Amino acid sequence: MRILCIAAYRSNHCDRHVNLLARHGHDVHLVELCDSEVSEPFHPGVTVHRFPAGSARARAAGGWGTGAHIDPARGALLAVARKAIFNRNAEETAAWLAEVIDDLGVDVLHSFSLHQSGFLTLVARSICRRPFPFWIVSNWGCDIHFFGHDPAYRAAIEATLLAADGYVAECGRDAALARKNGFRGTTLAIQPIGGGFDLAWFRALRSPGPTSRRRLVVIKGYQTEVGRAVTAIDALRRIGDDLRNFQVAVFGMNGAIAEPLGAFERNTGIAVTRLPFLPYEDLMRVHGAARCSIGVSLSDGICTSAIEAMLMGSLPIQSDTSCLGEWAGRHSALLVPPDDVDTLAASVRRALIDDAFVDRATAHNDRILLDRLSDAVVNPKILSMYDRAAALRTGTAA
Repeated sequence: MRILCIAAYRSNHCDRHVNLLARHGHDVHLVELCDSEVSEPFHPGVTVHRFPAGSARARAAGGWGTGAHIDPARGALLAVARKAIFNRNAEETAAWLAEVIDDLGVDVLHSFSLHQSGFLTLVARSICRRPFPFWIVSNWGCDIHFFGHDPAYRAAIEATLLAADGYVAECGRDAALARKNGFRGTTLAIQPIGGGFDLAWFRALRSPGPTSRRRLVVIKGYQTEVGRAVTAIDALRRIGDDLRNFQVAVFGMNGAIAEPLGAFERNTGIAVTRLPFLPYEDLMRVHGAARCSIGVSLSDGICTSAIEAMLMGSLPIQSDTSCLGEWAGRHSALLVPPDDVDTLAASVRRALIDDAFVDRATAHNDRILLDRLSDAVVNPKILSMYDRAAALRTGTAA
């Protein structure tokens, strides 16, 4: 089967997914809409397409930039698409994407994320000259749950879902939201993005011994429209005395938390390790040395970083605006409101002082990972959804 996957940029989720398909013999093509710093090689069965200078149809679309030839619906889609592919001209990129789709003649097309690639795919569909393939859209992270509250995004979400043939979500919450926002096709899977996890590989990276012996607290450092790393920093400041025998590290940080981190260090006397961009294996080793891993945001999907904490034996402390609760119970993670500093501080304090709880959580999580998130469980379901999509395309589905 020839499959075209469309990603705004490369990520661990993207790479794992396309490599899974290629390992099982599919002819896999990947469109990267934006430049990426990731350079690790793909499986040989993956062909990568990057925006070229001088694409014929992209040049022909040059007049779109004036808005003279854009109908209002397409213009609205392009306006929100530009926010996701800010380092590319959205009009030209959509035209080039249509060219790639037409030239490849794929069986199944899969857009990774509604707002990062789905909106642009919908514009490309209106330009394609050949019949459009069966189109799957994946909900990544907070695609509908957060962005659906913005009127401009909601209109684009509804238009994209209405046009899509198949849909993949990480949780039942987002499957229901898709129906509520116009999806009329087939929900093909409710599974983690990127496929399942090689449990043996991750466990080999864990620090030896029980989690309760670890003395590292890790914070996901996103402070953005959605991320709330500053809330985590404020919570740690309130329990500074309990942190005296622990180290604190931040990964994925941006400039917005530089001053709050500095203030935390001055007020508590506790130095914070600011981790640079790390190769994936090295980042997993950080989680594998952590007692707890904190991620706070206004919205998320399953939250892959929380699953990675589980994989590495670290207790996830995660905002309850994610759907991690559908995958991990109260014995496996601490779920907190994203803007409730007091509750978050109390949760972190429990993780620091309750040795029995963190060790029980690791045991619970190991069972959840084996039963629900391992590659042996998830990957066959991901692969079968493409067979089902192809059957739906040809009208041979049971």
